[in-house]
Amino acid sequence: MNRYLTINEVAENLGVKARTVRDWKTRGKIPVTVLPGGDIRFNEKEIEKWLELRTVRKKNKPYESKSNPGDARVDFSLADPNQKVKA
Repeated sequence: MNRYLTINEVAENLGVKARTVRDWKTRGKIPVTVLPGGDIRFNEKEIEKWLELRTVRKKNKPYESKSNPGDARVDFSLADPNQKVKA
């Protein structure tokens, strides 16, 4: 079953401000679903696919979480799909 997220939930999951998600929605950069009552929601599976297409993995360069020092993770950055990536 599909789960639908609010703007705030998407923003929290992506680590951006809700205003950024609204801007992406307005510019057509993120997939949205308009419910029968006119409310905007984001299909969780569509957002996951969208994010996979726009995620660039930097060459195994770990970063340290500011909120949890010592927690090494891979740094993922949102990429512009129109930007050319250097090999």
